[in-house]
Amino acid sequence: MKPMRNAVALLLIWTLAISPVMEAMAQEGLPQEPEAGKVIVLSEKVGEIIDLEERNYYRLFLFSKNFQSAVILQQPDSSFVLQITEEMEGIKQLRTQPIERKILNRLRQYIDNFENLTPVDKARWVGLDNEIMKTVILNTKIKEAKGRAKEFAKEKWTKERWREESLSDRGMSYHTAGGLLGFTLGAAAGMLIGKGFQGKKVARQEYHEGGWFGGPWTENFYSYEHKYAPHWGAAVGGTLGAVIGYSLGKKADKEYYLLVPKHIRMEKTKSSWFGYGSFGFLGMGSGMCGITGWALYTPMSGRAGKKDFGPECVGGYLVGSIAGTMMAAGFDSRAKHKRLWEESLLEEKPESSLDIRFIPLDPTAFSIHPRKLPNGETFYEYRMNLLRVRF
Repeated sequence: MKPMRNAVALLLIWTLAISPVMEAMAQEGLPQEPEAGKVIVLSEKVGEIIDLEERNYYRLFLFSKNFQSAVILQQPDSSFVLQITEEMEGIKQLRTQPIERKILNRLRQYIDNFENLTPVDKARWVGLDNEIMKTVILNTKIKEAKGRAKEFAKEKWTKERWREESLSDRGMSYHTAGGLLGFTLGAAAGMLIGKGFQGKKVARQEYHEGGWFGGPWTENFYSYEHKYAPHWGAAVGGTLGAVIGYSLGKKADKEYYLLVPKHIRMEKTKSSWFGYGSFGFLGMGSGMCGITGWALYTPMSGRAGKKDFGPECVGGYLVGSIAGTMMAAGFDSRAKHKRLWEESLLEEKPESSLDIRFIPLDPTAFSIHPRKLPNGETFYEYRMNLLRVRF
C-alpha cells in the first residue's frame, strides 16, 4: 500500500510541476486581455476589424512590423484606443495606443476616398501615417514616463543624490531659473501693491502767476502716509517670489532628472543668445524699467516737467534684463534636452518578449530526493531545471 501511495504522490508532484508550463505553452498563441470598450467602425469599407489584407491594401499602420489585425475602441470616457494584434514566432500580443478623434477622421477620409487618390497622394499618406502614429506612440510614452516620474518624485532625496544628479547636468537648473523668475515677478507685484498703500495726498497748493512763456498755474505739494511702501513691497515680494520659484523649480528638477537620462543631460546644445537677449533686454527689461520707474518714483511736488525717475528705471531695467536673459537660457536648455529625450523614445530597439520553452537545459538537474520527517514520515523533494525564460 505504501509503494502505491508513493507512486501516486510522485505522479501528482510531476503533474503539478509541469502543469504551469503546459498552460503557458497552450496559451502562448493567445493575445493579452483586450482593452475594454465599444468597437468603432472606422469605415464601411473595412468593417469593425481591419485585417492584414486590408491593412496592406490601404497601407495603414505601417509602423507595426508583425501586424495581424486592428480595431478602434471607444472607452467609457469617450476617448479612443487603437488596438493592434501582432504575431511574432507564433506568439500573439496586443499593442494599444490612445488615438485622437481628429486622427480617426483623417483615417476615415483617406479610406473612403482611397480609390480617387493619385499615386502621389497615396505616397504622401504613407509618410503622414507613419508620422501620425509616431506622434501617437510618442505622446503615450511621454505621458506614461511623466506619470512614473511624478510618483518617484515624491520620494525624499539626500544631499548626496542631489549633488550626484547636478554633476551630470549641463545648463541652468529649474530651481535657479525659477528663483530668478519668482524674484522678478514677485518684486514687480510687490511694487505695484505697495504703490496702492503709499497714501499719496496733496498737502498744499501754490498759485503761480506765470510769465512771458506761459499763463498762471497751480503747483501741488504732496505728502505720503507710507512713502517707502513700494520699496518694502519689492523686497518682500521679491523674497517670497524667489522662495516659491526655487521650491517649484526644485520639484521640476527632480522630475527632469528622473525623466532625462544622464548621457542626454550632458549633451551640448546650441545657444541662441540673440533670442535670449531679445527676451531679456527688450521684453522683461523694458517691463521692469516701466514698473520700477513708476512705482518707486515719489515726487514731492507736481511741478511741470519734473519727472526724474531715471535712477529707478535704470535699476529695474538692469535687473529685468539680466534675470530675463538667464531665465530664457535655462528654460531653453532644459527644453532642448527634453526634446532629445523624446526623440530617443522613438529609436528602434530590440523588442523584449517573454519566450517560454520546455527545454532540458541540464538533464541531470531533474531529480527526486526522498526526505524523512522527524515523525518518521517520508516525503519526496523534486528539483527541475527544464524551463528557460528569456526576457
